[in-house]
Amino acid sequence: MKKFILLLIIFNSFSIKSQDAPTIYATGGMDPNKWDEYVQEVKSSYEEEWEWEEFGLISATCTEPVGAIGASSTLKAQGSNNYYVGNLVDYNYKTAWVEGKSDYGIGEYFIVQSPMISTIYNGYQKSEKSWKNNSRVKKFKVYMNNELICYLKLNDLMGEQRFDLPIDERSDGDEPLYDSKFKFEIVEIYKGERWNDVAITHVGGPKGCCLVAESFILNGAGVKEKISQVNKGDEIKSVNFISNKTQSSKVKKVVSQTHDMVLEISTKHNTIKATSDHPFYIKNHGVMSLKDLLKMNKMNMYKSLINNVEVLVWNEEKNKTEFEKIINIKILHGSFETYTILDLESGNNFIANGFITSPY
Repeated sequence: MKKFILLLIIFNSFSIKSQDAPTIYATGGMDPNKWDEYVQEVKSSYEEEWEWEEFGLISATCTEPVGAIGASSTLKAQGSNNYYVGNLVDYNYKTAWVEGKSDYGIGEYFIVQSPMISTIYNGYQKSEKSWKNNSRVKKFKVYMNNELICYLKLNDLMGEQRFDLPIDERSDGDEPLYDSKFKFEIVEIYKGERWNDVAITHVGGPKGCCLVAESFILNGAGVKEKISQVNKGDEIKSVNFISNKTQSSKVKKVVSQTHDMVLEISTKHNTIKATSDHPFYIKNHGVMSLKDLLKMNKMNMYKSLINNVEVLVWNEEKNKTEFEKIINIKILHGSFETYTILDLESGNNFIANGFITSPY
């Protein structure tokens, strides 16, 4: 009887903990019937073949690195096709991890390591046909460093799905924002038309180094212009640190993407909304993101940076750069259209909402 009571207590404790875990809903994805057409459209958007080979369909640009640790099972290789867990992080839409059980893989899992996981390509996205034939994940249990943190509900769609795991709100101070292991355990599935095999094509970290669409940059004429209106070939202002004066620089590449979480960073005279990986000029550190600054100082919470960090800004009245303390940082959730200037013909910075920032 004592053993039964003890087991009942353990079971109830586990059940309560599982029930308390929040459910996170992924956003994004696209109609599988339009997938093959979409692939050709993206490929034709690159001017050179090498650009398609480098950036491809699943781009690694501005993305946190993710490492594959292992999986509970893997489908055996078939001819030249393998289904290893490493396929999850190779940025190749034609490869996938496929679990190796004969049923629908409920309880099977993979483990990856990264500061954060924020994107997923559900199913085997080699083609529309491959996606429909194989099963996909409907719901995951997600563990961070062996602790259940949430359930993740995915859409039965192709393309990139985005989500924010409940990590940045953690206030216990025990878990770092970096070097964490994430376990994704299959709970529910969408059945494939031909095979039970459950596949995942890719998982990725947050695509960082971005500013919200409403951010103002200084164009070549020194006039404020929304970053969403900047195109390749446009001139914008950068700062020559030797003369401490602005100069014009031509934009070589701009990319846009959607994020579910950004930071609102404020100094005495300036406020900007940016991803946590976006680089700023930080006093005594040079170009660095706030997330990397936390990592370097073994800190966990963004609020620990408030009044302790100075960033370089452009003073329009004095027409020169100066440092200002960060006086507030807020974590904002929603759907944010963001933009990144990836490259300039000359110069290594630009001005956004008064902040001196850098192309990725």
